[in-house]
Amino acid sequence: MSEYVCDICHCPLTRNEINAVLPSEIVDATSAGFVPSNLPKDFDAMARMLGVELSNSEVWKFTVSNNSDVDWGICRDCLVELKRW
Repeated sequence: MSEYVCDICHCPLTRNEINAVLPSEIVDATSAGFVPSNLPKDFDAMARMLGVELSNSEVWKFTVSNNSDVDWGICRDCLVELKRW
């Protein structure tokens, strides 16, 4: 069983599968319109649990702004999508 998950899609990862990404890469891509296509299906539900009604895009931007000073660990598929931005 994996103890790591992708910081974007939450898929399980082994330590060797983690791709470290600088926070500036995530922030810059998000500022340019990047919203991952493979966010967890319950991504917006997590916000609703906190009493907030936001779209996936808005929740993503909020998540990025709250994690803009830490490195991200993401899977290969999310890295490929991020690099398009």
